[in-house]
Amino acid sequence: MYHIAHVLNLVAPPKDNLPIIYDSPHSGTFLPKDFNSDVPLQDIRQSEDAFVDVLFQNAPTYQAFFLKALFSRAYVDLNRAANDIDPELIADRQILPSRTSDKTYAGHGLIWKRTVSGKALYQGKLSQSEVQNRIDNYWQPYHQMLQNLQQRLHRKFQYTLHLNCHSMPSRALKNRFADNRFADNRLDDNQAVDIVLGDCHGKTSDEHLNQFLIQSFATQGLKARMNIPYSGAYITQHYGKPQNQCYNVQIEINRALYMDEENITKNNNFTALQHSLNHVMAAIAEYVTDKVKPNHDRYIADAAE
Repeated sequence: MYHIAHVLNLVAPPKDNLPIIYDSPHSGTFLPKDFNSDVPLQDIRQSEDAFVDVLFQNAPTYQAFFLKALFSRAYVDLNRAANDIDPELIADRQILPSRTSDKTYAGHGLIWKRTVSGKALYQGKLSQSEVQNRIDNYWQPYHQMLQNLQQRLHRKFQYTLHLNCHSMPSRALKNRFADNRFADNRLDDNQAVDIVLGDCHGKTSDEHLNQFLIQSFATQGLKARMNIPYSGAYITQHYGKPQNQCYNVQIEINRALYMDEENITKNNNFTALQHSLNHVMAAIAEYVTDKVKPNHDRYIADAAE
């Protein structure tokens, strides 16, 4: 295991690995001393993907690497670009470059300005040095680890599959499907959606892989669908390059499946869901084995020469 205190844990498979990476960038809870927010912790925790790191903690058993963040996304959001910063949040904003997105305007850019419920996280503004510290010592090490790992695996296998793991509030899911833009006659019961897979609408994966994943979840009694209402954010967009056989799929799990969303506690279905995800990860390992075996055999032969 590779560990950076309060920043990340990377766990490698105990035996021969496959080019599979699972990562959980939003399940961390640590809040550094310079967070300086008076908002109740329970409100802050509503932004986190609570227990997602536990749901996927057995990934190394299935020949995959598992990376998780240890700090809260309210402190700095790993699923945003490093310059996705609200200039109104920074005291000396003319110095710090920014590229605002829709997430930023909603208060949920690289540095969150508001909680999920809309409460302001800060009474004043942050200095450039405070923001730069969060980028340099939290955001950057995580992404450097992801990039290095993907590159190393790709050199060996000429293929990588990266599953970016998240959770979605059931209420937000219902509200999104109630929006006419997301009308779908195939879905009569919004609560029936258990998993949303995102590939940025075909930009970071391919149809064969997507259908395999949907079927793998279906085998475990979990209804999965693609891209609506969550299609993937910065991590999926940045690391998914299917033209180079670097595939990235975002996984969003309906929180109502495994937790009491208001109290942020596991419910009675947690262990059963974790067991189902273990089966899905085992199926993914078999899928990737079939994909990379020819390349890996050539790699072994070349190394022996």
